[in-house]
Amino acid sequence: MRRLTIYILVLLLALLGASLVSFSDSPSEQYDWNWSEFPKKPEIWKTTDLEAALKVLRPLAEQGDAHAQFNLGQMYFYGEVVPLDRKEAAKWFTLSGKKGYAKAQLVLGRMHGVGRDIPRDKDASLMWHNLAAEQGSIEAQVELAFAYRLRKGHPGISNPDPDDTAKAIKWFTRAAEQGDVFSMGQLASIYFSGVEVAGIPRDDAKAFKWHKLVAERGDVESQLLLGVFYVTGRGVPQ
Repeated sequence: MRRLTIYILVLLLALLGASLVSFSDSPSEQYDWNWSEFPKKPEIWKTTDLEAALKVLRPLAEQGDAHAQFNLGQMYFYGEVVPLDRKEAAKWFTLSGKKGYAKAQLVLGRMHGVGRDIPRDKDASLMWHNLAAEQGSIEAQVELAFAYRLRKGHPGISNPDPDDTAKAIKWFTRAAEQGDVFSMGQLASIYFSGVEVAGIPRDDAKAFKWHKLVAERGDVESQLLLGVFYVTGRGVPQ
């Protein structure tokens, strides 16, 4: 009976193996990768007198307040009580981002990444994403990790760049350590199979660790795989 159980689990592992490498190839379920709304419209806007708010925000923004600059940028981005002007929005986002405001940095990273209303600039996108990610923005960390993974370091690409893959792992790890389940799944996928051409070896202990954390958050696939880990002893702490 024990042998049959092991056989079934190993067969299950083989069937699921292909999906592990592409564990949610896109974070679209967790993140708006269509970026239809670069900065999300604040819920508070629904109950705020925006014309009165603008009278307060503009002088503060002109005096260099980063938070006010970001909010003024949002108003121009959506044309709320000011004319819709994405270039003017980008101006205020840039002023805010240069002062270290993470939300503005994330928005600028997205805008430069897809060339929305400003020139597309991958280097600028990475720079702004890095600045926001270093301040702990989970969204920036995940998007930055995915940018590195898709640029050259994705397991499905024939010649991943080791440096890019290492950077993707770094940022997925930073986000996962803040509780981001998508990033945990990405790390579980990477360590389960390794990325041989990028010099990333299979690491059963790390794969077990991240699959366990994802499984504990209700992911059925990881729960099934966790059973395989326990039955085979693969990666399980002794």
